[in-house]
Amino acid sequence: MRNKASVVVGLVMVALTAGSAALAEAADPLAVHRAEAAAGAQPTKEQMEEGAKAFQAACMACHQADGKGLPNAFPPLAGSDYLAADKQRAITNVLNGLTGPVTVNGHTFYSVMPPMGQLSDAEIAGALTYAMNSWGNALGAVSVAEVAAVRAGPK
Repeated sequence: MRNKASVVVGLVMVALTAGSAALAEAADPLAVHRAEAAAGAQPTKEQMEEGAKAFQAACMACHQADGKGLPNAFPPLAGSDYLAADKQRAITNVLNGLTGPVTVNGHTFYSVMPPMGQLSDAEIAGALTYAMNSWGNALGAVSVAEVAAVRAGPK
């Protein structure tokens, strides 16, 4: 009897925890992602330094040194709900570019981001890790393996 009660209590706790996550996500869609990032791989000092170099070389002209982008032209990366929402999409956008409307923090941008496939997997991982952990962002690291997997495409 005691084991059955323990199982029931455990199931109730799992349901309550899942419900709390759903409520947190409903209140702040990025809360779950931030929590996952906090629990996941955090960038090293070396990754951030190398990432800053890659960002400056390939991304800064449009997204600016402060990550705020250019109003009505290029979207911000600083505090970006778009960047925070989907790491794989961010990698795909860097590799393949992005054309057409994109909504970031409630503002729609109509511009073109050229594909950056000429960059190495390490450069893309570094630039994204830097952007995902600068200007108030705390979104975890992007690994070279993650970029390689997106570059390779579906299996």
